Amino acid sequence: MTSQNLVLGSRTVFQMRGDNLLLKSSTWVLGAAWFNRALGFLSVFLLARLLTPTDFGAFAVLLLVIQATSVFTDIGVDQYYIQKLKVSKEELCACWTLNFGIKTSLTILLVCLAPFVVTLLEREDLLLPLITLSFLPLVNAANNGFIIHLKREMSFHYFAKFAVFGQIAGSVISITIAYFYANYWALVMGMLTNAVTQCCVSYIFLKERTTFTFIHFRKPLHFGKWLLLRNGVAHIRAKFDVWFAASIFSLSNVGGYNTLKDIAMLPSRELVGPLFQVFFSFMSMGNRQEKGFDRIYATCFVVLLLCIPMTIGLFLLSKDITLLLLGEQWVVYAPILATLAILTLSATTGDFVSDALLSRGLVKHVFFYDLITLCVALISLYFTYQFLTDPDSLAIFRALFSVFMFLSSLAWLSVVVKMSAKRLIRMFCIIFICGIVMSFFIFLAYSTFNNLIVRILFTSIVGATTYFISIFLATFFPLFSPEDRKLLNQVAFSIKNKMNSKAL
Repeated sequence: MTSQNLVLGSRTVFQMRGDNLLLKSSTWVLGAAWFNRALGFLSVFLLARLLTPTDFGAFAVLLLVIQATSVFTDIGVDQYYIQKLKVSKEELCACWTLNFGIKTSLTILLVCLAPFVVTLLEREDLLLPLITLSFLPLVNAANNGFIIHLKREMSFHYFAKFAVFGQIAGSVISITIAYFYANYWALVMGMLTNAVTQCCVSYIFLKERTTFTFIHFRKPLHFGKWLLLRNGVAHIRAKFDVWFAASIFSLSNVGGYNTLKDIAMLPSRELVGPLFQVFFSFMSMGNRQEKGFDRIYATCFVVLLLCIPMTIGLFLLSKDITLLLLGEQWVVYAPILATLAILTLSATTGDFVSDALLSRGLVKHVFFYDLITLCVALISLYFTYQFLTDPDSLAIFRALFSVFMFLSSLAWLSVVVKMSAKRLIRMFCIIFICGIVMSFFIFLAYSTFNNLIVRILFTSIVGATTYFISIFLATFFPLFSPEDRKLLNQVAFSIKNKMNSKAL
């Protein structure tokens, strides 16, 4: 594909209506995410019964090291390429080459420093698995670079398929190793297999290729210098509580806290998180078409519409979800899930605000916001750490900080991008009221069935039904702003047309 084709290749996309494009891309990503999550639930269901909280704690420590080093080498080549007004094949190859070179250097560095790291952490038994996981950044960077261009054009169906293949392979390997050996190697090899599989299928399904080049590095490096600092700061802010837990709690408690925190983050990471690939491209495309503000409002509306009911549902059904996914040995950690349910809303909103600013090229503003909130987190931890003596107290601290993050992120977006704070507040309040109505009906339905699985399914169906009925009824009254009511009607009309076309 030539440089001209890359520039002109977006012509078809620009001719599509924005709401249909968002819906079509979101359908592919959500479909793959829901399949992966269903398979992930099955994997967690089995692994939590084959392994112990201590095994999950050891894996959490390994991931902390890998993730901490990876984010400090992520210069955001995807974001740079996606938000550009015009692109060329040479720039795509430059982005891929630059990322591959950086991640290769990181893998070599991790392998060399692994003995020192495990000694510093006083976890010498984790040396070999740490060396093994050190190859994860290299494998991820080796993916077919043309995926970056597909993201820009919102052609996510290929990317969604790759994720499905990776999840299947990773889950099979994890469960097999856990069944025969019952240790943390099941988690290590499962994650690495997932990455290797996605890398391989990206070359099998895509005929286009990127090649090594050593030109056009200056602009992505300039764009990435602030993003690099921002990623490091954002990672520390997201993981400071797990680092704190790893430094004072036993591996069993680290595993319990981190695993329940991961479950609290599942809706954000596995359901809404994949949509941010679509949302970022959607908002960036809006800037290229001078529709940036409309698309940022639309994305915010969708984020709140999805996350508020999931947060409330996690809080109300925390014990049942813990029993279903993890089993009896994890029930003692169930209160952590209820406390940290707010992470679904705060983390997703934070990601949305960051992507909204990045889509407009405001990388410095993202970095400064992350830096300010990190300072707030660390100062708060300094003055309260003596009270954080167990996983439950740490979860309460983390939840309070998450409420601050949610409110401050929307305030920062409103100030920096000059968006209407009144419209954002109005949007949140109406959706939250619909969530409260949903919670009332969940309470009524909860005691209907004694069987755990049936009770979760029934209350979830009742909750989802009453929630969307509440949203639907709210559109008949002047509760939402006229723009948000119009957006809801457009989405409903698009879904209706899509269903009718499928029926035909």
